[in-house]
Amino acid sequence: MVAGNPGLPELGWNDFFAGRFAAHEADGLRPGRILTQEKLLYLVHDGKAELAAELSGRFRREAERHGGFPAVGDWVAFTPHSEDHAIIHALLPRRTVISRKVAGDLTAEQVIAANVDTIFLVAGLDQEFNPRRIERYVAAMLASGAIPVVVLNKTDLCPNTTTALAQLGPIQTTVAVLQASATAGTGLDAIRSYVRAGETVAFVGSSGVGKSTIINRLLGEERQETGAVSRAVGKGRHVTTKRELIPLPGGGLLMDTPGLRALSDRGR
Repeated sequence: MVAGNPGLPELGWNDFFAGRFAAHEADGLRPGRILTQEKLLYLVHDGKAELAAELSGRFRREAERHGGFPAVGDWVAFTPHSEDHAIIHALLPRRTVISRKVAGDLTAEQVIAANVDTIFLVAGLDQEFNPRRIERYVAAMLASGAIPVVVLNKTDLCPNTTTALAQLGPIQTTVAVLQASATAGTGLDAIRSYVRAGETVAFVGSSGVGKSTIINRLLGEERQETGAVSRAVGKGRHVTTKRELIPLPGGGLLMDTPGLRALSDRGR
C-alpha cells in the first residue's frame, strides 16, 4: 500500500504518461496506478487515495481478445464507482515491461510488471551461482527497456568474490554489478543509491537468492516472508506469492514479484 496521499509524480507520473492520457481526460476519466493485482481485481492509487478496482465489461472483452490485461505498475484510466471503488476503462501505453513466457505456449507472454525504471537481478553467491543464467536474465532485462543492475548477494557465503566476478566476464562492462549480503546488512547503500523519488525499482531472480531479505532491509521491516535454502540442493522456496508496488523510505517505489526462473527475451 502507498502510505499517506502521494501526488501522481510521487507514484511515477510524468510527461510520458500525461501526453498519452490526454484523450482519456477529455472523456472525463482519471489516471491511477495499479498497486496490487489478485486475478482481475486491482488496487489503484490516484495520487490521493487507494481504490479497489475492476475492469469495465468492454475493456475486459477487449483484453481477452488481445491479451491486454493491466499488470502491477501500469497506469490506467478509470472512473470512480463509489467512494472506494473504481472501474478501469483503458490501459495507458507502457514505458517498460517485464514479461516471461507462459508455460506450454511458445508465443504467449505473461506481463510480470510494468513501468519499472531499474531492475535488480539478484543472484546468490552460493550453490545457485550460475553466470550463464545471469547472462540470460541480463539480456531479457535490457530488452525490457529498464536499467538492469546485477546484485551478487550472500557474499558472506562466498570465500572468493573475485573469482565469482571473473566468471561474469563481459557482463561487468554492460551493466553495474553490486555485491551485498542481505543477512549481514552490507552493500545495501549501493542498492539504495539507485532508488530515486518518483521512480520504480523491481527485484527479480530465482527462488532462494535473497530478494525478500533485501527488500525487508530496504523497507526497515520484516514485511516479506523469507524461506530457508535447502542445503541438499541449494535451492529456496517461492515465498513471495503476489506482485505489489511498495513505497520505500525516503521516496521511490519497489515492485515485488514472485521468484522467476525464466524471463521473456523480448521487451515492449
